[in-house]
Amino acid sequence: MSLASSRAAWRSLPAFVIQVVGFQQSWRHYASLPELENRPEPPAPEESVTIVIPARNEAGRLPRLLDSLSRLDYPAFRVLVVDDASEDGTAHVALERRCEVVRLRALPEGWLGKSWACWNGALRSESKWILFTDADTVHGPVSLGRAVSTANRTGADMLSVFPCQECRTLWERIILPFAYCLYFAGIRPDLVNTGPRDALANGQYILISKRVYLECEGHSAVRSSIVEDLALAARVISVGGTVRVFRAQSDVSVRMYQSLGDIVEGFSKNAASFAFFRLGSGIVVVGLLVTALSQTSRLLRRPLWPAIGSWLACSRLIAPWYREFGLDGRWAFAYPIAAAAFQLIAIRSLVKSLLGAQHWRGRRLA
Repeated sequence: MSLASSRAAWRSLPAFVIQVVGFQQSWRHYASLPELENRPEPPAPEESVTIVIPARNEAGRLPRLLDSLSRLDYPAFRVLVVDDASEDGTAHVALERRCEVVRLRALPEGWLGKSWACWNGALRSESKWILFTDADTVHGPVSLGRAVSTANRTGADMLSVFPCQECRTLWERIILPFAYCLYFAGIRPDLVNTGPRDALANGQYILISKRVYLECEGHSAVRSSIVEDLALAARVISVGGTVRVFRAQSDVSVRMYQSLGDIVEGFSKNAASFAFFRLGSGIVVVGLLVTALSQTSRLLRRPLWPAIGSWLACSRLIAPWYREFGLDGRWAFAYPIAAAAFQLIAIRSLVKSLLGAQHWRGRRLA
């Protein structure tokens, strides 16, 4: 081994250690989350649920969701689609499937669209529970029973789940597992939802007691937050409520994005906001991104063996994330590409946030 090679290996060691620790922690944090109740108790008559779907230009996604909700094995639920000034046939699709529709027009100053839609839907609920779910989700027949049973068993005032993520296109398969890995890298399971600063929730599926929702002022209290799911969980905790988070890969699935453009826009919207909301997680994520990107650049320079060795070892450590997304573990070898892409997305998100130029679904975000 030449002197230059030895020096290169030592220079690569800190980056390698950061990645190893980050990837190991990330998977351990995610795997430590409990799963929903496998054998739910039959719901009591008073355990009614209003399913609120905030929808803006979701005519293409709604049919899959509404068809899955029609097959729910649950005795007392109501589906409410809140059409947030859509410019397509969102309301028509919902009415075709005999769902109740709330039509919103003007967005009040100081509100973001999703929170405004959720708030209006919740105010029309007369049930014990409210389930907020996104238009791109698909629900298994027993999912709602399991969620309500688990909430009752654990004493949760708010229950949120992480569903199975569907990946179909090339960029979905490369980037999404890596993005989830980053998300969980800075989350400590022993501190999750023990205080407002450690709030964790997933806006794709939030089941919440209406009593607690009104007590904490729900989405009205987080009206301007881009990461409204985390902000809502923090709000519930601040009024003494209990928030629980579970894995639900066998019960709920979601396809967040369908193209590279969707991925860039979606993550640009909230990457910087998530880092600001939870500083510790942001530091870990930035560290992993910079490290992975530096490793990618080293692959283009000699000597190659330190970078190649690190790449192979880290690919093995991150492979569980790709398998969790229903992919062959060999997709993990593409993670340096995901790291480079996500670094650019994170920079784009930060710049847009600082300039106040964030947009989503045709609207400017405050």
